[in-house]
Amino acid sequence: MIKRIGLIVNPVAGLGGRAAFKGSDDIGNQERALKAGYEKNACKRAEECLRHVKGLGKCMFIAPKGEMGGRIVEKLAIPYQSIPVFHKRTTRRDTLDCLEVFKKEKADLIVFCGGDGTARDVCEGCGEEIPVLGIPAGVKMYSGCFAVNPQMAGNLLNDYIRDRRCSFELREVMDLDEKFLGNYSVSSRLYGYLSVLNAGERLQGAKTASPPDPFEVEALAEKIVSEMKRDVLYIIGPGSTTYQIKKAACGDGTLIGVDAVRNGRMIGKDADEKTLIDLIRENRAAEIIVTCIGGVGFVFGRGNQQISADVIRLVGKEHIHLAVTKSKLAGLNQRPMYVDTGDKGIDGYLSGYYQINFNKRESTVYKIQSM
Repeated sequence: MIKRIGLIVNPVAGLGGRAAFKGSDDIGNQERALKAGYEKNACKRAEECLRHVKGLGKCMFIAPKGEMGGRIVEKLAIPYQSIPVFHKRTTRRDTLDCLEVFKKEKADLIVFCGGDGTARDVCEGCGEEIPVLGIPAGVKMYSGCFAVNPQMAGNLLNDYIRDRRCSFELREVMDLDEKFLGNYSVSSRLYGYLSVLNAGERLQGAKTASPPDPFEVEALAEKIVSEMKRDVLYIIGPGSTTYQIKKAACGDGTLIGVDAVRNGRMIGKDADEKTLIDLIRENRAAEIIVTCIGGVGFVFGRGNQQISADVIRLVGKEHIHLAVTKSKLAGLNQRPMYVDTGDKGIDGYLSGYYQINFNKRESTVYKIQSM
């Protein structure tokens, strides 16, 4: 039986990540990111997924023309039915129009490539009516409808087309609730559910909304700051846990940005990738301090793309510190932490076991895994 698969790619998804923007929907931010030399990568990540079904047969894609999907399936010589796109600049209206076509054409599955904003559009446009699979390409990606990376999305899609045993599961659509950022916690809001092609660990979990334990975070921040060295650049990632480290280290910092601290002074606030690279090259020594996303488990590749593969390559794996509380670690239910930098070599390089210090007395060892 031929599977009919709707495909939507948000071509600007993730564009704002390395540029230190908190999303990619704003047209002004898109133009600023492109002007600064940052490139679109959503189409590349969609292609990484779809290469797993090239030449497979047994499927017919329905996709909008151009960079919203048609260009990729044409390149891979995958059979598809085209949908016209009526706007010069891709908008959420195009996504919603495509979803209407998928419903009329009775698509068996919708594959979308983007971030939490795209997932919200898919949730609005089709809800639980048609099962979906998300290819992660956005800035945050807190929702549980995404595969761990494009390769895992491709493996899942291959299994589905080959009629291998697959199940569907209702998964959360989450997004950052910016109204509560002033409360010094990263608050994600539940927007709905999607029926998602499921295969265990190949799908990521959804971000949990539980607030951090202030005593745990204070003890962790005290431990890390007490060990900071003179004349060393500390690149500190986003999150409520790392925010407290920034405040303890220099009295300043951003909640959802990447900051650079040296000798107790903020020298790179809400820095983009290029600024971080310049600072690393100016300083003789650098360290990276990051947390993982509660419930999701990602250390790199979700909300902190400024700390890119190139940044990690310059700093070195041995200079990465994980700022994770016991409660956040327990929330992973013994699942490993993940990385998805977009560079397979760096993802493999980052795999392994890391020591996590909870405070001045307690520590553990935990695994980071590249899928």
